[in-house]
Amino acid sequence: ELEDSINYSLQSDCLIIASAGNNGESTLQYPANFSGVIGVGASTNEDKVATFSNYGSGLKLLAPGMWINGAWLDNKSKQLSGTSASSPIVSGLIAMIKSKFVKLSNQQIKKVIFYSCKDITGDSYNEGRDIYSGYGVINDNKSLRLATLLNSDKIFKEINSLRSNDKNVFSEAVKFSQINNLLSLNNVDINKSIPRRVYSSLLNKFSRACFSDTKYKIDEPKSSIGYISREEAIYNLLSSLDINISDTNIYSNIFSDFNSCGEKYKKYVTYAYQKGIIDGKKNDEFCPSNNITYSEVCQIIYNTYIEKILNLKK
Repeated sequence: ELEDSINYSLQSDCLIIASAGNNGESTLQYPANFSGVIGVGASTNEDKVATFSNYGSGLKLLAPGMWINGAWLDNKSKQLSGTSASSPIVSGLIAMIKSKFVKLSNQQIKKVIFYSCKDITGDSYNEGRDIYSGYGVINDNKSLRLATLLNSDKIFKEINSLRSNDKNVFSEAVKFSQINNLLSLNNVDINKSIPRRVYSSLLNKFSRACFSDTKYKIDEPKSSIGYISREEAIYNLLSSLDINISDTNIYSNIFSDFNSCGEKYKKYVTYAYQKGIIDGKKNDEFCPSNNITYSEVCQIIYNTYIEKILNLKK
């Protein structure tokens, strides 16, 4: 019942922020571990992960959670520690961004929040997103700067001006593909698998349309027959953009079925997770061998564009 309520709220264009829990466990508490919810962990005053903060693949970011002054009974205040003290800080930042940049979508706001975080590296923490600290510690000043960038970006202005009552998570990504003439989606069921030859053409168009001032190159998939899998799609996208990914960049616990990925794809899937290009499906699965759909392809292309624009400009 709680998950149904969360899904209804998300479909109604709400943002849901929830505390991760305070047991130091590898499972987020409900509803932070539901798909689409922004799960918030607690950071210390030194921007480290609080030892009590729950973690896992659903964790999105951290916010201060130690000795936070909060309202209490009888008009008094009290110092509180815990992820329940962290999540309202994220809610407040999002409310501030929504009030200042009213045309930004929830999906764009989430990217702004995530990509502006102060990354925690070293020890068990991978560069970029990881299961222990998410994208890192919230940074309100940088969030506002990145929101300003997205708000002024020509492509996003066009997407937002065309936004309809369709609140499906893929709707913006599909519009992005249409605006840039990446895919001909007329009379196409976007939930169907995408053929290899169509995906190859999309990558070429994506590079020319969105990164014409870079040295990115496109390598055609070796076979143009049949459909392309989720892991192959990630591999071809990242190798097409000529991104150098270390062979040691393999993070085995990001998805419950990660070990079923092909060996040559694992570092690319890890990188895509770290950069927020992909998320898991239900039960933290990636389903690497499943055929990727038109709508999923639009989403990873859209996420890649946002990630590159924000990191190139910030």
